[in-house]
Amino acid sequence: MRKILFTLLVSAGTTTGFAQHNISAEFVGFTIHPAGDPTAPLQPNKLDKDARFVVNYGAVITYEHYLVGDVVALKGLQAIAADCSAGWASITHVALKGLVLRQPKHRLGVSVGPAFMVRESWFRFESYVPSGFLNEGYSKFLGPVQYKFFPLAAEIEYEYSLTPKIDFELSLTPGLPMAITFAAGFKYWFNKDFEHKLYLPKIN
Repeated sequence: MRKILFTLLVSAGTTTGFAQHNISAEFVGFTIHPAGDPTAPLQPNKLDKDARFVVNYGAVITYEHYLVGDVVALKGLQAIAADCSAGWASITHVALKGLVLRQPKHRLGVSVGPAFMVRESWFRFESYVPSGFLNEGYSKFLGPVQYKFFPLAAEIEYEYSLTPKIDFELSLTPGLPMAITFAAGFKYWFNKDFEHKLYLPKIN
């Protein structure tokens, strides 16, 4: 997965011309378990006894290269964060992003594509009872890990333009019915030329 991500990003980054592309950095804020979580006792940063709200911390780096005007983009994402047990977790995600809202200051997009998640094994807790959803493994460098490949994963992203080059962004990863993760940060545009191809009507 990491080799695929690297190849796609390099290929996109070497494209010349007037293509739009950007990079963003986000801070992982918190996770919501809508129905609570049976492993709540193992989650030290929960805000309620059922772990419906859990504080997380970490970073997400994303690169986007638009393929069709400012409507469809190739997206690569790498996240390193503390999971709900306060152990480390990594997510690698490659997706196609489609724009669903386009206004002078506001943009809303949805990304869909494969993702790979790996985290520090929760078997370090004596009381941990696995659900069987994650695979168990061992890494020479990381030790015991749990991992999962998702053929399709989604992200919803809202952008608010602060300057011609910088956007504030808020993203939501809907891992329903188990969890919803939120992150916020800033996006920097290397090139933001949307006038030459208007695949969506311009709203003034």
